[in-house]
Parts: sequence; C-alpha cells; structure tokens
Amino acid sequence: MGRGRQAQAVKLSREERKSLELLTRRGTAEQRQVMRAQIALMAHRGEPTASIAQELGVSVQTVSHWRTR
Repeated sequence: MGRGRQAQAVKLSREERKSLELLTRRGTAEQRQVMRAQIALMAHRGEPTASIAQELGVSVQTVSHWRTR
C-alpha cells in the first residue's frame, strides 16, 4: 500500500542555510517568515512533512506548499 506522494526534496546552499538560520533568530523578523525559514531548514535536514507540521503547529498542506517553493 502506498503512502502518498514523495515529499519534495529541499537542498539549500551553505549561504542560504546561514541566512535562514539568522532569520529564525532575529527578533524583528515576521512570524510567517520565521515559520517558512524553519520549514525550509527542517526539510533540508530530511525531516518528514508530517513531523515538521506537528512540531511547528501548522497543517501538512502548509508544509507541502512551502517544500515545493
């Protein structure tokens, strides 16, 4: 039995990763930008979509949407 579609792989360059990590720690960043950065970083580490969604308190669809961007 299949488990649905394969999650979109996310590969970030070292510079992209550093930039996103800084964004997540900046106190002045918008919450939605921080959430998107966290999704990208967690997806880059290979975490499953459902785990990311649960940890960040968002829907699986939201994580899937941002994985494809």
